[in-house]
Amino acid sequence: MSSHPLEINERNEAGQIIATYICSSNPASNNSKDVKAPLSRVDVVLPPNPKSLLQRFIDIFLPSGYPRSVSEDYLCHHTSSISHIPSLQPSSHPTPAQHTLTFPPSPTGVGVGDPTTTPTTALLLTIAQETLSRLSTIIFATRWGPSIAPECKRYRFLADIFNDCAMLLECLSPRLPVRGMRVAVLCAASVGKALCGVVAGGAKASLSAHFAVRGDVGELSAVDAGQETVVGLVGMLAGSLIVPHVTSTPAIWSLLILLLIIHLGTNYLAVRSVSMRSINRQRANILLSTMIDTTGKGVLSPQQVSAHERIFEKDGLLRWHTDVPLGVYCRIGGSLNEVLGYVRRAAKSSSSVVNIDIQTLFLNIFVKEKYILYFDHKSAMIFIVLKKEADTIDQLKAWTQALLLAKAYAKQDQEERKANANTEIGGGDQGPTSYSSDLQDSLTRTCELFVTHDVEGRLRRGGWDLSVQALETSSGSRVDVVG
Repeated sequence: MSSHPLEINERNEAGQIIATYICSSNPASNNSKDVKAPLSRVDVVLPPNPKSLLQRFIDIFLPSGYPRSVSEDYLCHHTSSISHIPSLQPSSHPTPAQHTLTFPPSPTGVGVGDPTTTPTTALLLTIAQETLSRLSTIIFATRWGPSIAPECKRYRFLADIFNDCAMLLECLSPRLPVRGMRVAVLCAASVGKALCGVVAGGAKASLSAHFAVRGDVGELSAVDAGQETVVGLVGMLAGSLIVPHVTSTPAIWSLLILLLIIHLGTNYLAVRSVSMRSINRQRANILLSTMIDTTGKGVLSPQQVSAHERIFEKDGLLRWHTDVPLGVYCRIGGSLNEVLGYVRRAAKSSSSVVNIDIQTLFLNIFVKEKYILYFDHKSAMIFIVLKKEADTIDQLKAWTQALLLAKAYAKQDQEERKANANTEIGGGDQGPTSYSSDLQDSLTRTCELFVTHDVEGRLRRGGWDLSVQALETSSGSRVDVVG
């Protein structure tokens, strides 16, 4: 290990330094009696002028990585047009026949026909519904907004579920005996519609960009609006013909549930039919594991991968092909401080030191790569910290190495893993030398696959879009080595 301190800057998506890590040799590690002393000491230096509470609040309403992630005219346009922004409306509407069926019970749920209901009560209910729906929109967009584009198929179908559940809650509200329960159910329905609006809007934008091969997104959106208008008109006419003949409550509920099932079923088939060209986590598992088995020769097309893709998949789960979970999760684009936290916790719970130090990761193993990788066996988590220059190919290399490590981990006997759970930190009970060897071997296999077999060229010729970085599903950070 180098005797000179290693300085690492961590930056957010806007390029601002959020932390500086100074790694140096730990004198305690030379003391043979101190078996729990880490191999290196890491001092974390936070920036002197952190953002104020007001700036953090404003960041909630700005895209991740602002201002670098948008064009220069973004703020001017949105500032000028803020007074004209319409209320969020669901972009994923059920058929008008469903709305027609849900209309009769809805006014009853808000108090129509109840002599004890006053205008003030109705006003307070409206305020509560609007407040909760708008707050849920802000919270959802802040927490899950970055993952909508990489997982647009999942969120597009999830928008339908939100909307249909909200509709069922509205129909259910008049049947509840207590007014407080009716208010709670109606507020939950408003939240569901609001979530449908933000989710469907984000997913539809990503799907429109995917469908517009020539880049004519504006024309495509206008045509889609025309199609929705025609479908809505036909559905309204059909509902007008059906509703007069459906008068009993059981018949209304039976027909409503049938229409909801048809709505979700057809939308599920529609989402399944989409073959995205970007490589997200699930598609990377299918695509890269096949390439590893065929030594880089078998590159699946987007259509072939889409046939095996799940609509709902556990975030970060590493699978071999489509049906073999490896029992390991991977987080890419996370903070270096998160990795250090796992190293510290593992060191405290172990009877011997077998962890690998940060200087070894940066200066020895991953010095030529644009990422570093850390595998915590005890939690079955692989952490990938991206360097500042990392692009889509570098992220795919990191994910490939994670798959190789997870595959080797899955081959271990389950009882042996349990027996070694209390002694593993980062690399198991074989010590840091063995762990470094495992990392180096998996990295060597990954580099051979990408360089020798021209993975980048094969992916481009196979129809994959490598300009979109879809492996990250949250606002991430980047690190760069200063010295």
